[in-house]
Amino acid sequence: EYDRDKKDKYLLEISAFDLHLGKIGIKGDEYSLKIAEKRLFDAIDHLLYRAQGYYVDKILFITGHDFLNSDKDWPLPATTRGTPQFNSEYHIDMYRAGRKLLIKAVNYLCEIAPVHVMVIPGNHDRESMMHLGDTLELYYENHEDVKVDNSDCLMKMLVYGKNMVVSDHGDGCKANDLPGIISQRYRNSWSDVDYVEVHRGHLHTNKSTKLQAIEELQGITIRNLSSMSATDYWHDSKGYIGNIKKAQAFLYHRKNGLQGILNYNVELS
Repeated sequence: EYDRDKKDKYLLEISAFDLHLGKIGIKGDEYSLKIAEKRLFDAIDHLLYRAQGYYVDKILFITGHDFLNSDKDWPLPATTRGTPQFNSEYHIDMYRAGRKLLIKAVNYLCEIAPVHVMVIPGNHDRESMMHLGDTLELYYENHEDVKVDNSDCLMKMLVYGKNMVVSDHGDGCKANDLPGIISQRYRNSWSDVDYVEVHRGHLHTNKSTKLQAIEELQGITIRNLSSMSATDYWHDSKGYIGNIKKAQAFLYHRKNGLQGILNYNVELS
């Protein structure tokens, strides 16, 4: 019988960015809290199925990245900086649905392997996502298999063997500045790793042709990841349509870096 303790071990990162709970989709791309939940769990199930040939000893679940479509209701629904939004629900209902959805997802994942939750506030939900992260911290405070990183920094990092996985929303510092920022911010870990991946949201891939979807900078791979959220009226009016709605997973060998990228593509009815 094969000894599992001697088997190659992998980190499975599951990234379902920019879900935008509460967004209103255009005709043909309808959206609701129930549709968002279904897309998330369909993606998780698909990605776990595709990864089942690997011995996953840790799961990195990156959440946030405009998980909610807005940050407040008063005086009107708006992002953190006040950009008006059309929502299908009141903010408190979006928040409560999001809280239940995240707990359900983390509980589901920790049946497979210990889970590291990385909370990345976006530009739509900066305050609310930090509050949701605080809820997760309290909920899993005494859970042996769940670690929640809701630290103050908007950029977060996890080291797994020789891999460093970094995530920030992508609306702040420029891609060309990331090598210097990361090498200084995480200088205590920088010399111990051989592979650095930076995963960002925000763009929904709509502008990826200008910034490039993948950039190799001084040994750092920077990726702008896709979104499973619906196309809303504003994006449709600007012509930001046609991008594949997807979630992704990444498999990292403890010593030999990134070994696989898995995709879940949303099928629109």
